[in-house]
Amino acid sequence: MDERTSGPEDASATELAEDWSVLLAVTEQLNAATVREATLQAFLLPAPQREDAEVVLCTIDPDAAGNPEWLTVAVVRPPAVRKSRARVGDRYHLPDIPFSRLYLEQPGVPVLVGSVATDPRLDPVLRDIWSAAGIKAALLIALTLRGRVVGLFSVQWSCEVQLGPREQRIYQILSRNAALLLENMVIVDRLQTALAERSTPLIPITDDILVMPLIGTLDESRRSRILEVALQGSRSSAARVTIIDITGVPSLDVHAAALLTSTADALRLLGVLPVLSGVRPEVARTLADLGNSLTGVVTCGTLQAGVEYALRQLGK
Repeated sequence: MDERTSGPEDASATELAEDWSVLLAVTEQLNAATVREATLQAFLLPAPQREDAEVVLCTIDPDAAGNPEWLTVAVVRPPAVRKSRARVGDRYHLPDIPFSRLYLEQPGVPVLVGSVATDPRLDPVLRDIWSAAGIKAALLIALTLRGRVVGLFSVQWSCEVQLGPREQRIYQILSRNAALLLENMVIVDRLQTALAERSTPLIPITDDILVMPLIGTLDESRRSRILEVALQGSRSSAARVTIIDITGVPSLDVHAAALLTSTADALRLLGVLPVLSGVRPEVARTLADLGNSLTGVVTCGTLQAGVEYALRQLGK
């Protein structure tokens, strides 16, 4: 399938009016979107056969000389009718994929592949990758910010698609929006990861004693992270005692109390003694009112008392 290419200036007045209507709808949806899924969905509005289309945003990392080297899948909006064809975290070495030069040499300009099976520009490496994933057509744009390539935007289909000047024009205009979206998502993800790591640190105070000081409200977004960090840290170390210190937790609800109990139970299954420190009188009353007595969990009023208890248990 031959691909037609043209720039925005080649469109007729009628086509430009139609493009403007689509772009206005995309902009309105982007502005109204409050979750990532809705934001990505907006980029499908101009796509042909969009019920089968999948939006993929990838980051591009440079080598020591500043040349694009690694492509990493950052976010995927799967098609409505089937499972995702791309997986977040997949990485590809761009120098091994000659086709990547087509979009890297013309950032912001869509590269159209209406038929993976017949397009002569595709190299064997990329053709095999796409064939294995069931991708039969694609639109790709290298994204730039502040003069450097930062990522790749693509729309992928599991069927051959007629792509031409309309898609070229519209997605070329939208490439700037996609670049800003990618940057915002990467920043938010990195910030959330950093905050999660800082909010649930696991500190070794001896070779076999770990302390997890918790600060702030134990809301739903933190609870799963707390359990994950406690188990991973205890499993990957030689810890025999893990002290969970709740001195900095202002209050507990039934879910937070259940978290402490389940974390203690899970630690015991790993052969680690759980100790809960920083249990103030008001927290103890809350636990009693909730009917959670933390049966089987050693509790201490202060972190110092918890450490002293752990040392005694280890004969130190």
